[in-house]
Amino acid sequence: MHARCASCLASLAMLTLAVVAHACKGAATETTMRRKLSPSRRLHSVVLFALVTACNSDRSLGPPARDLIACPLSAPGGDLVSRGFYIDSFPGTSLKEVHLWFSSNVAGTYQLRLTAQHNTFAGSVIGTTTATVTTSADPFDSAQATFTFSATNVPTGEVVAFSLVTLTGAGGSVFFAVFTSNASCPVTETEGTSPPLDAFRRAGIAIRVTGA
Repeated sequence: MHARCASCLASLAMLTLAVVAHACKGAATETTMRRKLSPSRRLHSVVLFALVTACNSDRSLGPPARDLIACPLSAPGGDLVSRGFYIDSFPGTSLKEVHLWFSSNVAGTYQLRLTAQHNTFAGSVIGTTTATVTTSADPFDSAQATFTFSATNVPTGEVVAFSLVTLTGAGGSVFFAVFTSNASCPVTETEGTSPPLDAFRRAGIAIRVTGA
């Protein structure tokens, strides 16, 4: 049970006792008791509904997101977003966020789409999401963008392929950072996004992946 839900239940118990105590206070007769208890029962029902809803909402969120892959940016600059990349073996059970760094040779705001697919660049889609990033005109000045997925389930150990597309922007070329200080980064960059997994380009990129 999540700590927040346990807190909800504890609050419910305390409020129930408080409501009953308030209803019974000063009740001299059964008739008086009935008059006092009726509105309190209605209040109790409202409180009960609100707390149970909060607990169920908390439960539906699932386990909190954690870092699954951390490959910090070590140097600016990178490769065109027409390149692809994939996680060699997914280390969790769900995908929540992908953090990447971008730059361009034309200053402006760019909207990018990131698609995650099962096993290959032609596999079934795990999820598609967009992010917006504002860059300078310096290709070596990287800005971070966060792509948020809906905590989509992914089998542990599966290959997850990612492809990027620039949707809107200032007309420049867009690059994603590929230099990381993590020599064991479990992400492989590819020359393109042709199935199944295109051609190897390099081991590791600058990326952070969260999930459960």
